[in-house]
Amino acid sequence: MPRAVDGTKRKDRRKKILEILNKEGSVRVTELSHIFDTSEVTIRTDLADMEYKGLLTRVHGGGAHLTGAGSGRRADVAGRAGLRKGAGNSDGCKNHRAL
Repeated sequence: MPRAVDGTKRKDRRKKILEILNKEGSVRVTELSHIFDTSEVTIRTDLADMEYKGLLTRVHGGGAHLTGAGSGRRADVAGRAGLRKGAGNSDGCKNHRAL
């Protein structure tokens, strides 16, 4: 497949991810993978690039709206994912020991 088509698909997918994010407040890699019929690696790459561009924040298993806005159904994704300040050891990991 030509590169321009791949870039267009990527751009459209990311635009739709933002639409879902704005509506729901958060997105999950597994759900997006099924919606777009693409690999979880591709979705993680999209989310990482979108985070780098300041469009979302990455959380365990997906991404969240920067302001926590959205429908409110998933507004506290970071809290539910155990990413609150002070959860786990000093680097925020619950199940990992410091080396």
